[in-house]
Amino acid sequence: MNSHGAVQTTRKLLRERSRPAVLVRKLGLSRLVALVENHASALAAEAPAR
Repeated sequence: MNSHGAVQTTRKLLRERSRPAVLVRKLGLSRLVALVENHASALAAEAPAR
């Protein structure tokens, strides 16, 4: 399956919406968990303190 066009379109849409893109060749459970934890940490760091 050739998904090159889909990747380009997705990246373009993400850029237009100021969203980060993470492109991985293989995604196992441990890598997924690490990505989610990293994203959650980044969001927590950006959140204003209460």
